[in-house]
Amino acid sequence: MRDTHTHKGHCQVCGRVQAVSTNDNLIAKHGYDVQFGFFNGTCKGSDIEPLEVSKLVAEATISNIQYQIKVKREELKSLGGVDDDTARELEFSISSAENYIKYLAEKIETVNGNPLMNVADGKELLVNMETEVAEGFNDYEVVENQYGKRRNYLAGYQKSITKSVSIGDITLTITRQKSIYTRRSTSYRCAFSLNGKKIAKNKLLETMGVA
Repeated sequence: MRDTHTHKGHCQVCGRVQAVSTNDNLIAKHGYDVQFGFFNGTCKGSDIEPLEVSKLVAEATISNIQYQIKVKREELKSLGGVDDDTARELEFSISSAENYIKYLAEKIETVNGNPLMNVADGKELLVNMETEVAEGFNDYEVVENQYGKRRNYLAGYQKSITKSVSIGDITLTITRQKSIYTRRSTSYRCAFSLNGKKIAKNKLLETMGVA
Protein backbone atom coordinates (compact mmCIF):
# COMPACT_ATOMS: atom_id res chain seq x y z
CA MET A 1 0.00 0.00 0.00
CA ARG A 2 1.38 3.38 -1.00
CA ASP A 3 2.20 5.62 1.94
CA THR A 4 0.65 9.09 2.07
CA HIS A 5 1.22 12.09 4.32
CA THR A 6 -2.10 13.71 5.16
CA HIS A 7 -0.97 14.77 8.64
CA LYS A 8 2.09 16.34 10.18
CA GLY A 9 3.60 16.27 13.64
CA HIS A 10 6.70 17.26 15.58
CA CYS A 11 9.87 15.20 15.56
CA GLN A 12 10.93 14.15 19.07
CA VAL A 13 14.60 14.84 18.31
CA CYS A 14 14.81 17.97 16.16
CA GLY A 15 11.46 19.39 17.32
CA ARG A 16 10.46 20.47 13.82
CA VAL A 17 7.19 19.80 12.02
CA GLN A 18 7.52 16.79 9.73
CA ALA A 19 5.25 14.56 7.65
CA VAL A 20 3.67 11.60 9.43
CA SER A 21 3.21 8.28 7.64
CA THR A 22 -0.43 7.25 7.42
CA ASN A 23 0.59 3.59 7.25
CA ASP A 24 2.29 3.36 10.62
CA ASN A 25 1.72 6.82 12.20
CA LEU A 26 5.48 7.42 12.47
CA ILE A 27 7.52 10.51 11.57
CA ALA A 28 8.80 10.28 8.00
CA LYS A 29 12.53 10.32 7.21
CA HIS A 30 13.94 13.84 7.29
CA GLY A 31 17.08 15.83 7.90
CA TYR A 32 18.95 14.05 5.16
CA ASP A 33 20.37 14.27 1.67
CA VAL A 34 20.37 11.43 -0.83
CA GLN A 35 23.64 10.01 -2.17
CA PHE A 36 23.86 7.08 -4.56
CA GLY A 37 20.20 6.29 -3.91
CA PHE A 38 20.61 6.03 -0.10
CA PHE A 39 19.60 8.32 2.77
CA ASN A 40 22.56 10.11 4.32
CA GLY A 41 22.51 11.85 7.69
CA THR A 42 18.91 10.98 8.59
CA CYS A 43 17.60 12.63 11.78
CA LYS A 44 17.37 10.16 14.67
CA GLY A 45 13.76 11.21 15.14
CA SER A 46 12.78 9.58 11.85
CA ASP A 47 10.57 6.48 11.96
CA ILE A 48 9.45 7.05 15.55
CA GLU A 49 6.19 8.34 16.99
CA PRO A 50 5.60 12.11 16.72
CA LEU A 51 5.91 14.25 19.86
CA GLU A 52 2.15 14.73 19.87
CA VAL A 53 1.81 11.00 20.58
CA SER A 54 4.86 10.23 22.74
CA LYS A 55 7.62 12.13 24.56
CA LEU A 56 9.84 9.20 25.56
CA VAL A 57 12.48 9.77 22.89
CA ALA A 58 12.46 13.54 23.47
CA GLU A 59 13.09 13.06 27.20
CA ALA A 60 15.83 10.53 26.46
CA THR A 61 17.39 13.00 24.04
CA ILE A 62 17.46 15.69 26.73
CA SER A 63 19.06 13.27 29.22
CA ASN A 64 21.73 12.36 26.68
CA ILE A 65 22.50 16.02 25.97
CA GLN A 66 22.73 16.74 29.70
CA TYR A 67 25.30 13.96 30.00
CA GLN A 68 27.28 15.36 27.06
CA ILE A 69 27.26 18.80 28.72
CA LYS A 70 28.65 17.26 31.91
CA VAL A 71 31.46 15.61 29.93
CA LYS A 72 32.34 18.84 28.13
CA ARG A 73 32.35 20.82 31.39
CA GLU A 74 34.84 18.33 32.87
CA GLU A 75 36.96 18.66 29.74
CA LEU A 76 36.79 22.47 30.00
CA LYS A 77 37.75 22.31 33.67
CA SER A 78 40.79 20.19 32.84
CA LEU A 79 42.14 23.00 30.65
CA GLY A 80 42.74 25.02 33.79
CA GLY A 81 41.13 28.23 32.60
CA VAL A 82 43.33 28.59 29.53
CA ASP A 83 41.61 30.91 27.02
CA ASP A 84 42.34 29.26 23.68
CA ASP A 85 40.41 28.01 20.67
CA THR A 86 39.68 24.68 22.33
CA ALA A 87 38.20 26.32 25.43
CA ARG A 88 36.09 28.72 23.40
CA GLU A 89 34.81 25.87 21.23
CA LEU A 90 33.81 23.90 24.33
CA GLU A 91 32.06 26.91 25.86
CA PHE A 92 30.14 27.48 22.64
CA SER A 93 29.20 23.81 22.44
CA ILE A 94 27.92 23.81 26.04
CA SER A 95 25.90 26.99 25.49
CA SER A 96 24.35 25.62 22.30
CA ALA A 97 23.45 22.36 24.03
CA GLU A 98 21.80 24.19 26.94
CA ASN A 99 19.73 26.26 24.51
CA TYR A 100 18.70 23.13 22.66
CA ILE A 101 17.52 21.52 25.91
CA LYS A 102 15.34 24.58 26.61
CA TYR A 103 13.96 24.43 23.07
CA LEU A 104 13.10 20.73 23.23
CA ALA A 105 11.66 21.01 26.76
CA GLU A 106 9.37 23.80 25.57
CA LYS A 107 8.24 21.61 22.66
CA ILE A 108 7.39 18.79 25.06
CA GLU A 109 5.37 21.17 27.22
CA THR A 110 3.40 22.75 24.38
CA VAL A 111 3.06 19.90 21.86
CA ASN A 112 2.79 16.56 23.64
CA GLY A 113 -0.78 15.34 23.91
CA ASN A 114 -2.10 17.56 21.12
CA PRO A 115 -3.66 16.09 17.97
CA LEU A 116 -1.65 15.74 14.77
CA MET A 117 -2.03 18.52 12.20
CA ASN A 118 -4.25 17.78 9.24
CA VAL A 119 -2.43 19.37 6.31
CA ALA A 120 -5.68 20.11 4.49
CA ASP A 121 -7.10 21.96 7.50
CA GLY A 122 -4.25 24.46 7.96
CA LYS A 123 -5.18 27.12 5.42
CA GLU A 124 -8.88 26.62 6.09
CA LEU A 125 -8.31 27.30 9.80
CA LEU A 126 -6.67 30.68 9.14
CA VAL A 127 -9.33 31.67 6.60
CA ASN A 128 -12.07 30.81 9.11
CA MET A 129 -10.30 32.84 11.79
CA GLU A 130 -10.10 35.85 9.48
CA THR A 131 -13.82 35.57 8.75
CA GLU A 132 -14.83 35.08 12.38
CA VAL A 133 -12.76 37.91 13.84
CA ALA A 134 -14.08 40.38 11.23
CA GLU A 135 -17.74 39.75 12.12
CA GLY A 136 -19.24 43.03 13.38
CA PHE A 137 -15.91 44.86 13.18
CA ASN A 138 -17.17 47.19 10.45
CA ASP A 139 -20.47 47.96 12.14
CA TYR A 140 -21.20 51.59 12.98
CA GLU A 141 -22.39 53.26 16.14
CA VAL A 142 -23.85 56.76 16.45
CA VAL A 143 -21.89 59.03 18.82
CA GLU A 144 -22.87 62.54 19.87
CA ASN A 145 -19.97 64.95 20.27
CA GLN A 146 -19.63 67.91 22.67
CA TYR A 147 -21.44 70.20 20.25
CA GLY A 148 -24.49 67.96 20.02
CA LYS A 149 -23.68 66.72 16.54
CA ARG A 150 -24.19 63.06 15.85
CA ARG A 151 -21.58 61.13 13.93
CA ASN A 152 -21.35 57.57 12.70
CA TYR A 153 -18.21 55.94 14.07
CA LEU A 154 -16.88 52.49 13.28
CA ALA A 155 -17.53 50.50 16.41
CA GLY A 156 -14.42 48.30 16.31
CA TYR A 157 -10.85 49.41 16.86
CA GLN A 158 -9.26 46.16 18.01
CA LYS A 159 -10.46 42.58 18.17
CA SER A 160 -8.74 39.23 18.69
CA ILE A 161 -9.55 35.57 18.32
CA THR A 162 -7.52 32.58 19.52
CA LYS A 163 -7.55 28.95 18.42
CA SER A 164 -5.62 26.11 20.06
CA VAL A 165 -3.90 23.67 17.69
CA SER A 166 -1.09 21.13 17.96
CA ILE A 167 1.65 23.77 17.68
CA GLY A 168 0.09 25.94 20.39
CA ASP A 169 -2.25 28.94 20.52
CA ILE A 170 -2.77 30.91 17.31
CA THR A 171 -4.10 34.43 17.82
CA LEU A 172 -5.33 36.76 15.10
CA THR A 173 -5.65 40.44 16.04
CA ILE A 174 -7.21 43.08 13.80
CA THR A 175 -6.73 46.79 14.52
CA ARG A 176 -7.52 50.18 13.02
CA GLN A 177 -6.82 53.76 14.00
CA LYS A 178 -9.46 55.35 16.20
CA SER A 179 -11.83 58.16 15.11
CA ILE A 180 -12.59 56.82 11.65
CA TYR A 181 -15.80 58.25 10.23
CA THR A 182 -18.32 56.74 7.86
CA ARG A 183 -16.74 58.37 4.83
CA ARG A 184 -13.35 56.88 5.55
CA SER A 185 -11.97 53.47 4.68
CA THR A 186 -13.06 50.44 6.68
CA SER A 187 -9.70 48.73 6.12
CA TYR A 188 -7.77 47.32 9.08
CA ARG A 189 -4.50 45.59 9.88
CA CYS A 190 -4.22 41.86 10.60
CA ALA A 191 -1.50 40.34 12.79
CA PHE A 192 -1.00 36.69 13.72
CA SER A 193 0.86 35.44 16.77
CA LEU A 194 1.85 31.96 17.88
CA ASN A 195 2.05 31.32 21.61
CA GLY A 196 2.18 35.05 22.26
CA LYS A 197 4.88 35.87 19.69
CA LYS A 198 4.13 37.71 16.45
CA ILE A 199 4.56 35.64 13.31
CA ALA A 200 4.01 36.31 9.61
CA LYS A 201 1.13 34.40 8.03
CA ASN A 202 3.39 32.58 5.56
CA LYS A 203 5.76 31.59 8.35
CA LEU A 204 2.80 30.40 10.41
CA LEU A 205 1.58 28.22 7.54
CA GLU A 206 5.10 26.83 7.20
CA THR A 207 5.22 26.06 10.92
CA MET A 208 1.88 24.30 10.59
CA GLY A 209 3.35 22.18 7.83
CA VAL A 210 1.10 23.63 5.14
CA ALA A 211 3.40 25.85 3.11
